[in-house]
Amino acid sequence: MRISNLMLSQKSADRVSSQLSRLADLQDQLGTGKRLRRPSDDPAATAQAMEVRRAAANMEQYNKNAEEAKNMLSFSDSTLGQAYSILAQAKQTALAGATDTQSAESRQALADQVSAQIDSLERLANTRMRDKYLFAGQQVSRQPFAEDGAGNIVYQGDTRLTMVEVGQNDAVAANVPGSKAFGQVFETLQKLRDNLTIGGNPAEIDTDRLKELQADMDRIVQVRARLGERAAYLERTQDKIMRFQEEFSSWTDNLENVEIAKAVVDLKAQENAYQAVVAGTARLFQPSLLDFLR
Repeated sequence: MRISNLMLSQKSADRVSSQLSRLADLQDQLGTGKRLRRPSDDPAATAQAMEVRRAAANMEQYNKNAEEAKNMLSFSDSTLGQAYSILAQAKQTALAGATDTQSAESRQALADQVSAQIDSLERLANTRMRDKYLFAGQQVSRQPFAEDGAGNIVYQGDTRLTMVEVGQNDAVAANVPGSKAFGQVFETLQKLRDNLTIGGNPAEIDTDRLKELQADMDRIVQVRARLGERAAYLERTQDKIMRFQEEFSSWTDNLENVEIAKAVVDLKAQENAYQAVVAGTARLFQPSLLDFLR
């Protein structure tokens, strides 16, 4: 089969175009620093990079969830610390009122102190974080503690936990319902106030109220300890997430980015290959002496 000049021209042009395209691609890689700029550059590597990015995005969300949960736990712990201090003051008030040396008027003054302590504790129990009640369980838009028709402070939230996802199949409770944190503390304080009020029974302070107050204080200590355990777990979880994120970043770089030293060598080799093809094509189509004689 005789190959015409037209066919030779076409094949040569295709070779030159192919080498030029490869040269332009290498120049673009060096200019952008990216090996993967479109899915067609390397479909398999592109799919892997997308999967890694998806996993990295999940880790970023887990880290945000963990940080939010830590903030809630920290705020809860701080609030309960203040509540403990109020109960410690109430205990001192109870001890003062339990003595036989107090007059009725003095006990009434102590009862007024307990009333103020009840008000302070109720404000703490109804603490909000970003317009959501902290100790209401999952009824975050409803005030958890309020007076009923008889003047007793009762819990009206629920006992459900707010679970925060911090990993695959891994969730941590970010709250503590008020019924668990405060127990019967308001009932105890209201009884103490009644014992101290004129006409009350101060003898019950020593036999009942002091024991109940100590039990309420012990409960808060235990709740704070559990909150601290959760916060420590979240810290460890965030450390693991950070390590995963560093690994994902390294994997993504290896998949997507150019190795500069290798790319420079490849570019130089491609420039030489391109020049060789251009020179070969030029020699192929140089006019011969016979062509001029025809």
